[in-house]
Amino acid sequence: MIDNIWHLRGSVKLPSDVMNIVAIERIEAFLTEQHKPVCEQTNSSISFHSPLWEDWFTVNNWLTLVIYDRGNFWIEKDLDDRSLQYDLRSLHGLVFCLAAALMFLIFATVFQGIAVGLCVSLFAFVWLYGGNMLLAWWRVPLAIRKMVKEMTVSKRG
Repeated sequence: MIDNIWHLRGSVKLPSDVMNIVAIERIEAFLTEQHKPVCEQTNSSISFHSPLWEDWFTVNNWLTLVIYDRGNFWIEKDLDDRSLQYDLRSLHGLVFCLAAALMFLIFATVFQGIAVGLCVSLFAFVWLYGGNMLLAWWRVPLAIRKMVKEMTVSKRG
């Protein structure tokens, strides 16, 4: 349960006319657009590892996958169809936001007391991490579905 705080998991049905290698190539292009370096790739899976502090000043912070430091995409075959599964991790973002909240706790406690310190640090954590994750939980599945939809369009075109 607590694992869901820093993981985003999901799946998207793949069109039957798109081969696995085409899907993996399109995911690789998507990861390149998102400045996420591929660290492992097979015919039916692809992974990236990109620490949050890597390229801190050169990466656009409005990219869809910016909060995620590690991710796996793989193709699963059921009896009738195939689906693209994904598991993305934002552990570095969680740790960074906890450290920022701790700083707020310390400073607010020193100047205003523990009750105010706890409120300010909780607000800071929810604002920093919660805000980023709410955006990501909405934007990432939307971007992945769009990428899968474009696979069909590029296959026909």
